[in-house]
Amino acid sequence: MGIQQVQHRIDSLERVVHEPALNPALFDLLERRIVDLALARSMIFNKTVSEAISSIEQSQIDTEERLVQTDLLLKQLLVDSEERLVHADLLLKQLLVDAEERLVHHNEVTRLENQNHLISLNENLVAYVDAKQLQNLDAISSNEASYGEIVSSLRQSIDVIRRQTANPSSPAHAVQSPQSESPAFILDDGLYVALENHFRGSRDLVAEHQREYLDSLPSTITAETPLVDLGCGRGEWLSVLRDLKIPALGVDSNTVCAEECRENGLAFEQKDLLQFLEARADQSVGAFTMFQVLEHLPFPVLVEALRHIRRTLVPGGLLIAEVPNAKNLRVASGTFWIDPTHQRPLFPELLLFLATEVGFKKSEGRYVNDFSPKHELTGLDEGVEIALKTLLYAVDGPGDFALLATA
Repeated sequence: MGIQQVQHRIDSLERVVHEPALNPALFDLLERRIVDLALARSMIFNKTVSEAISSIEQSQIDTEERLVQTDLLLKQLLVDSEERLVHADLLLKQLLVDAEERLVHHNEVTRLENQNHLISLNENLVAYVDAKQLQNLDAISSNEASYGEIVSSLRQSIDVIRRQTANPSSPAHAVQSPQSESPAFILDDGLYVALENHFRGSRDLVAEHQREYLDSLPSTITAETPLVDLGCGRGEWLSVLRDLKIPALGVDSNTVCAEECRENGLAFEQKDLLQFLEARADQSVGAFTMFQVLEHLPFPVLVEALRHIRRTLVPGGLLIAEVPNAKNLRVASGTFWIDPTHQRPLFPELLLFLATEVGFKKSEGRYVNDFSPKHELTGLDEGVEIALKTLLYAVDGPGDFALLATA
């Protein structure tokens, strides 16, 4: 029942009360009942209102909690969205980096492929050019070899014609041997060997100097075409060659040297140098060596010996002829004349000229055995120093000269 309804009842009761003949006791009873009823109604109303307020308050609390939860959920959603955006941004950046790396890798691979292609093309071009150059060089070498052979053959032919023209009534090889030019009474064989032992040096010293020519020996030396050492003397060089298993034959006319070589088990023939060469077949020798021999020969014999050496050497064979250095003033004017069998100093350029003229394809010289004292020339004026060095080289330069002539 509402308030208005209660008020309406009270008004109705007051009208009844004011009516006459109303019992006061009944009125009091009715009044109490009305009041109790009103109080009961009021309590119910208050309870209802209180419950409504509590419900509203609880609804407010629930709403607030839901709002808080919703706010938290929204915040979490925002956080998740931000994280997803960050992750998506990182993923996008990584995809961009990967794309850039792939692009760089692709460009590098392409560059390397192009570079390798260019290198391959360049190598092929270089190989082609090299092949062409080799072909040209081979052709040039072949032409040079043919030209050298033709020139050598022509020089030999010219030399034969020259000899025949000079003395048409005598054979081309009619040259007196060294023995006929050098009487035996000059020095007997024993005295000459003693002279060499005294002035030339020990066997070991001579062999040590001769070892310097090992690198120059050609591949044409074989058992069928051996090295021939003309004027082998005591056989120092032959011993070196034997130890190295290089086929070699010694030739000397000295009886004492012949006996010493035989005692040492060396391959040896005791013959006059020119007679040995005249009897030797064409192209039957791989190399000749002549250590301190040419200066003992009369000039006509020397020239004839060079001609026979050229004739008997195989193509590519080598002549090594060592003589005292005529450009060294101390040698040419002094030590050269210790040996009374020496004919004359031989100028290096003369030997080079003769080798070319008798038909050798190539001739070159080497100055060896420099035993001159070393002088301290520092502190001098440059011009004075150069002049003194030139003078000292002329006086105390290399003691020997070696002719290396290739057939």
